[in-house]
This record gives sequence, structure tokens and C-alpha cells, in this order.
Amino acid sequence: MNTARLKARREGVCYPSQPVASVLDLAVALLALMVCVTMGLLAWTLGVSIPAVLRRSRASLLQARLELAVAERRLRHAARARAEAIQDAAAQADDAGDEAQGTGDA
Repeated sequence: MNTARLKARREGVCYPSQPVASVLDLAVALLALMVCVTMGLLAWTLGVSIPAVLRRSRASLLQARLELAVAERRLRHAARARAEAIQDAAAQADDAGDEAQGTGDA
């Protein structure tokens, strides 16, 4: 074998010609550039979309808390009204019982 070929094989990859080597090197550089651009676009997309998602989720959480507070207020009001109705009914029953026995407060 030719000593130049042996030396080239020992130093690294051996291309058939210089133009082929240049084209392959250019292809590798373009692929690396595409990867960098893709990663940049991904980072930008995440940087823009994550805060928007956080804002929407915080707004929905606030809305859920408000709805819960309104429901709790309605429930407390209904419970208070029911308790008052039960107390009124008990007081009337006591009054009716006292009048039936003739021991009304006078």
C-alpha cells in the first residue's frame, strides 16, 4: 500500500476525495445548526407557554375558591334557617303543651 494512504488511515477517517469530505462536513454542520435552532425554539416555546398556563391555572383556582365560598355561604344560611325553624317549632310545641296543661305563663 501507499504510505500516504496508510498515514491517512492512521490519522482518522479517509474520504475518497476532498470534495466528498467537504460535503460531509457541511452536512454535519447543518445538522448541528438544525439541532441548535430546534432546541432554541423549544426553549422559547416553553418559556412563553408555561407562564400562560400558570396564569390560567391560577385564575381557575381563584374561580373555584370563589364558587366554594359562595356555596359555603349558602349552606351556612340554609343551616341557620333550618335551625331557627326547628327552634321555632320546638318553642311552639312547648307553648302548645303548656296551654294544653293550663300552665301558660301569665
